[in-house]
Amino acid sequence: MKNTNYLVAVLAFFLVNFSGNVAKAAKSDNTLYNYVKSEHQSGKRVYGIVPKQIGGPFFSEIEKGCMDAAEQIGVTCLYFGEQQKDARAQLKAIQALMDANVDGLAIAGLRTDWIHKTIGKQLKDWGKPIIGFDSPLSMELARAYVGTHNYLLGRALGREIVKLKPNGGSYCIHAERPDSPNHNDRIRGVEDIFRESNNPGHWQGIAACPIRHFGHAELGAKQMKRILNKFAPDIFISTGGGAQFVPQTYRKLVSPWRDKIASGELVIASIDTTPGQVELLKEGLATINVGQKPYEMGYWAVTLLNMHDNGQPIPLVVNTGLTLCDQRNYATCAQQKPITFKVNEVKQNLTIGQIRRPQS
Repeated sequence: MKNTNYLVAVLAFFLVNFSGNVAKAAKSDNTLYNYVKSEHQSGKRVYGIVPKQIGGPFFSEIEKGCMDAAEQIGVTCLYFGEQQKDARAQLKAIQALMDANVDGLAIAGLRTDWIHKTIGKQLKDWGKPIIGFDSPLSMELARAYVGTHNYLLGRALGREIVKLKPNGGSYCIHAERPDSPNHNDRIRGVEDIFRESNNPGHWQGIAACPIRHFGHAELGAKQMKRILNKFAPDIFISTGGGAQFVPQTYRKLVSPWRDKIASGELVIASIDTTPGQVELLKEGLATINVGQKPYEMGYWAVTLLNMHDNGQPIPLVVNTGLTLCDQRNYATCAQQKPITFKVNEVKQNLTIGQIRRPQS
């Protein structure tokens, strides 16, 4: 490996697997390779899981799913990445895992087209299974995709907004970055629903929007505050967790709008239904959230890699489904239950069985 001094990056799996000095261990260029080697010597396959960032409400759920699946199957989930979203650092993390001789990779690409252009040949020549999760990779590289159909996710959020504001209104969309295929597909889904509504001419996007927070929730909170105060939109739409991923900051900025949220004058509609976001619904500080299932993404990413290595057929797509939460059903909407997934495959339709979570 070259230049793989990832103290923060390796922290997640070192805390799980080592009781020694993490900082000291992470300084060695050979740490990652030696760890994978030791797992292989113990008879375990090692699958590298590269999220868009380590930590945060959404990706922490993916890590839980990954770790639970690995424990049940008897393999190792090596959850590896950076604390902040950084496309260049993500490429280095992918290359480091390849150099460390992991048995397969699941990647949530920050810039999937760039991954294909820059290290696509290396990934193809590598010869081991690769799966995209959360963000679809080119099918030239990936054997499967695990996650959400992002355009339909946007449409689902748009439909809920139209129910709440049937006569339309002014809106601002808050997204992550302009080159994110996930967020762009969600925006398209939301706005297509507006165009298809009974009052297509009554939906007016604010000229200053979409605004982009580039994965920085605190910046997103500042942007949200400015939009609410300066433009007073009828609907504020977040295509990801955004400001809601820093709940204490979010509470302070949204509290002055609580009465308008309660009356329906202001609708705050967001993607994702992490526990912290559901709590904001309970407190009357948001209107509607349509969520993904990040735990299932982590679970199925590892499961499909292992199925492939066992010679089992795997589906091209595992759609992990959606969750709908509002101020009425917040207490039950996000309860995790065993889920049966319908998946699409070129030659056959497969149904993947239920997730059985470890007993707590």
